[in-house]
Amino acid sequence: MNGALFAAPGIFVRELEPGDETKLASWPDTVYLGSDGHHWGSADSALENVEELKLLWDNVTVVCNADNGLPLGLLVWAEEPDGGCRFGLELAPDRIGRGIGRQLVISFIEFAFGILGYKELRAKVSASNTPALNLGRQLNFHLIDESYDVTPHCRLPIFTDKRYEPIRGNFRRERGVVQERVLELGLDVENWHPSVFE
Repeated sequence: MNGALFAAPGIFVRELEPGDETKLASWPDTVYLGSDGHHWGSADSALENVEELKLLWDNVTVVCNADNGLPLGLLVWAEEPDGGCRFGLELAPDRIGRGIGRQLVISFIEFAFGILGYKELRAKVSASNTPALNLGRQLNFHLIDESYDVTPHCRLPIFTDKRYEPIRGNFRRERGVVQERVLELGLDVENWHPSVFE
């Protein structure tokens, strides 16, 4: 865990290092809180994804397994013009549902409020991402705004396949472009009570 920015049970977060794109190339497509997911699959795709993230965010960091140091996901954040902090995380689908995202978000909140000194955190969540919305509620995030964002990687069967019927209401087509309903959530430092989750 040398060079760790912060750690949580089973994970640590470190700065992006040269060669990480080779490790990230083996990831399947990812799920992302805060923006579109990515298609990895090759070192070239991974390098392109990492470069894109660096353009969009001030900080691009790697979430690693504490046992072997292998990348499990990415955590990004940037300061907003008003001094708040926008963040997002990206986990490979085989890491979803194991509590990694929860541990990561709680630890990042502690890091952002305690070490970095931010007073407010913000994240965008797909309205159909029930686990992320439930986690946000549990951690006292509140709704700031909602909008529709273009989803270039959206599978068009969302409108025809019966399996997607429960979440279809969160998508719309406008002039042939697929858009997804996105909720912006916020957490003020005064509303953060970490003792509740110990």
